[in-house]
Amino acid sequence: MRSLKTTGVCGVLLALCSVSCGGSSRSELPNLAEPASQRPAAARASSDKPLVLVDGVPIDAAAFDGRLHEAAGAVVLEEFVLDQKLSAACRDAGISIDKSKIDAERALLLANIGADAGVSEDQAGAMIDRFRKARGLGPGRYAALLARNASLRALVRQNGLVDDAAVNIGVTQELSAKVLARIFVAQNDRTASEALAELQAIPQGPARSARFSAMAFQSSRDPSSQRGGLFGPVDPTDPTLPSIIRTALSGSPGTLSSLLALDSGFGFVLIEDQIAARPMPSGAELELVREKVRTRKEREAMDTLAANLTAAARVTVIDEPLRWSWDARPRR
Repeated sequence: MRSLKTTGVCGVLLALCSVSCGGSSRSELPNLAEPASQRPAAARASSDKPLVLVDGVPIDAAAFDGRLHEAAGAVVLEEFVLDQKLSAACRDAGISIDKSKIDAERALLLANIGADAGVSEDQAGAMIDRFRKARGLGPGRYAALLARNASLRALVRQNGLVDDAAVNIGVTQELSAKVLARIFVAQNDRTASEALAELQAIPQGPARSARFSAMAFQSSRDPSSQRGGLFGPVDPTDPTLPSIIRTALSGSPGTLSSLLALDSGFGFVLIEDQIAARPMPSGAELELVREKVRTRKEREAMDTLAANLTAAARVTVIDEPLRWSWDARPRR
């Protein structure tokens, strides 16, 4: 089963990172094929010096880089691949990414997080800082991320990937009734059946929800496992959801679905809460909803564009530790 939608502050931050956690902060992104002989002399010289001393013992670049490539090489390489593809796409489309576009991305991120979390701009900035530290987004990578998001957004807008019709549908879905739920997915039906039976033995209420969360976190195969299986709120009639999930979301709060055969294995759903539909607003309030929907639709289109550009790249990894990391990376 594909990943279910992530909403709220974590969704904004995770989507931002998954779309474009990246390398260079320049709008003209680096050439991966640049020979070492053409690199600046200072950069070549620095590679011959120890990177760090541990109790006075020097750690040379070769030893350090090998382990670094295994640990995080695929992440950084994927960033560079996207750098190259985006640079070419923007150049072909006649798009230039300047400081104003990057500043607009920074302001949009702050505004979205502030609105979702109901906090001030300073508090939203502190939340971003904590997320950056957790994700290793230092000054260079964060600046690159904003530049890359600006490139993706400009391409999405120029290509008309989010039109008024899509926004109108999104507004209807935004105001419709919603369901907050948890999902557990196992590789085989026996494991899923045993987990479902254990939860069915627990009366409806907080104890069942807490146990579901712990089980999902420990052993669910779904991407939502890190959130205890939590996904939503989602429109249970959303046609982008698998039909079997839409049916499972029709229960009342506290109920468990039957065992479900999914693309990624076997699982079941727990309904956490139901949120009533809202009436259609008018005037300025409607415009705020439309802008929120348009921003979300753009982010979804940006994520799809980034994945397609990366998948279209021809990547030949020569370095062995880096090749191991690249081959072992999770595929989107």
